[in-house]
Amino acid sequence: MNTPAGFIVSWKVPATVDLTALRTALTQAGLDALELAPDLKPASLVARTSGYIAKLTSTDDKKKLSRPVGHAARQLTCEEHATSAAGVDDLTYTKEAQVTLAQDGVTLECDEPSIAQMLPTTSAEVYATRTASDVTRIVQSVVESAGSDLIPVRAQGGAYFIPSGNKVIQQVADLLEAIGGELSTFACMIGHGSDASIANTITDYMLKQIGELRQSVDELNETGIRSDVKSRRLSRVAALRERIAAYTTLIQTQESRLTDALNVAEATLLAKLGPEPDPEPEPTAAAIAA
Repeated sequence: MNTPAGFIVSWKVPATVDLTALRTALTQAGLDALELAPDLKPASLVARTSGYIAKLTSTDDKKKLSRPVGHAARQLTCEEHATSAAGVDDLTYTKEAQVTLAQDGVTLECDEPSIAQMLPTTSAEVYATRTASDVTRIVQSVVESAGSDLIPVRAQGGAYFIPSGNKVIQQVADLLEAIGGELSTFACMIGHGSDASIANTITDYMLKQIGELRQSVDELNETGIRSDVKSRRLSRVAALRERIAAYTTLIQTQESRLTDALNVAEATLLAKLGPEPDPEPEPTAAAIAA
């Protein structure tokens, strides 16, 4: 009997999901709702509210853009087509408003009265909902926590490969169904001619993960590296090594390629971290008595 190498999964979910319903679904699936679907941070609330208002107030002739102008500030800019005296079609940009976080750190405010009137209702709706992209990030976290990966099989996303992991696939299916979505799965069987494709897909994904690790290592300063930063980088190396070991039967002859790339990244990291300091010597009995 052929053993599934994993499953190609795709899903559909509403454009927006009620936060309370999402947290309930996560809890029912045995997951940490507040960790996976936390409250929006103030800066994110400003950005999302401003972007939502930009879409609401855009017309065919005047497109509104939401642009960052600070940590918790967004500018609404009007983009219009204009024809010069020479008959050249061009775009003009005009500032219309600025959405910022009030002194209380919770309320949003705007220097344009008509936009200011929209803020309470719009920000409350944004605060109480999550987007389809948020759900994708949650699914990614759920799969990773189960010791697997959500591996894109096309550049634009939308379809992913999950190596084995039937339990987590059912967990994701239950979660999506509870929030009005649906998961579609397609088994990939070992020995059905898909082995090389599966190996290449996993290898390319893992090489990308190792590349991101290497970039984060290259960006480290060689002095003054905080202990928590060191711990996170070392933990990431260990996690990637575990993934490679778990996928041995799927990546076939490409395991050494991944191991070599990870070894280089680890060596670079250890060189930057430097040797561990010698432990403090235990005090002698004479020193304690003194």
